[in-house]
Amino acid sequence: MALLDKLAFLSYCRRLNFSQETQDLITTIRTSPPNRNPRASKGNVPVSYPSTKMQCIIKAESYKVEFAFLLEAEHSTDVLEFYDQPHPPLKLTYKTNARKQTSFHTADYFVMRYKSAGWEECKPVNELIRLSQRSDRYQLDERGVWRCLSGEAYAKEFGLTYSVRASDQINWAAQDNWLYLDQYYQDLEKLTVPEDALTKLYQLVDECRGISLADLREVSELPSDFINIAIANHALYVDLLSHRLTEPSRTPVFLDQKAALAFTRRDSSDPDLGADAHPVVIESGSDI
Repeated sequence: MALLDKLAFLSYCRRLNFSQETQDLITTIRTSPPNRNPRASKGNVPVSYPSTKMQCIIKAESYKVEFAFLLEAEHSTDVLEFYDQPHPPLKLTYKTNARKQTSFHTADYFVMRYKSAGWEECKPVNELIRLSQRSDRYQLDERGVWRCLSGEAYAKEFGLTYSVRASDQINWAAQDNWLYLDQYYQDLEKLTVPEDALTKLYQLVDECRGISLADLREVSELPSDFINIAIANHALYVDLLSHRLTEPSRTPVFLDQKAALAFTRRDSSDPDLGADAHPVVIESGSDI
């Protein structure tokens, strides 16, 4: 996926009905360096990640939370572009101990999605709980979703969004897979699987739909790199949101997503309730 060029960006803004003011703001975010560098602190390990999607280094303040959402943005087909520590900062107004307080805030990311754009702040749940006890900046709504109403109000002025990304939203199976395949993603355009090897994999997966990754490695007798590359470039399908490549015996492989969905529906269909499934045995002296 390439970054939006000038024409594509204007088309994007027009499709989402952004005002000229909002277009100018997003242009500033897209063309400015990060407002600040992530800081190391107790329990926090900053990460610098070479993003293929963004074609530059994207930084995360914490390996455990911010980096997880960075990887999600990197691999989400819904995300077109994302920027760390976006400039300019937001002006937020909220209450602390019943007193009005105003502060300037740099969000973790500004994310341009297919149907929306806005700031995203990533935090551990325990920190959100602690902060919510000190002020009304972060609140848990009736649906169990963490929100920053002052951030939402600021974003709404521009037709944008502000989201709090809590650590309990992280899909750790997907994280494990993205990290496992990262070495392939970084150089995927140069990595290929020989045609004869790919044909063999297709045949094996088609003959035994839902074959485990462990069995595929064994029966194919091909280098694991070939299979990993095929999965990374979508020549073979694994539900990376649900199954871990690091647990190959529990990870089914299919030709494509359509085959996986058909297999899942068949596997979860109602059991046979006929007489063959539950035979009635009649013996002498039995009550009927």
